[in-house]
Amino acid sequence: MDNREKNYKRKFNERGDVVEKKCSICDEWKDIKDFVKDKSNRIDGYSFRCKKCVSKYLRDYRNGEVSERGKYYRVDYNKEYVEKKKKGN
Repeated sequence: MDNREKNYKRKFNERGDVVEKKCSICDEWKDIKDFVKDKSNRIDGYSFRCKKCVSKYLRDYRNGEVSERGKYYRVDYNKEYVEKKKKGN
């Protein structure tokens, strides 16, 4: 069994190309065309989220409906950043 057979989030064709992938957010198997390209992903070059989930995340982010971690960084960090700029640091 090679590494490709162990990889449960991707399905390969006979040439070894990724043809299907499982979205880490919605947990559905989708065609590789339903994923955006992501050069930082060194395994297959595609994002871990499908296009639909990326779209939903960005829409929620723009509307301010993000996780607590996102709220912390967006609100508290920006306050600290603005205060430092006012002081000239």
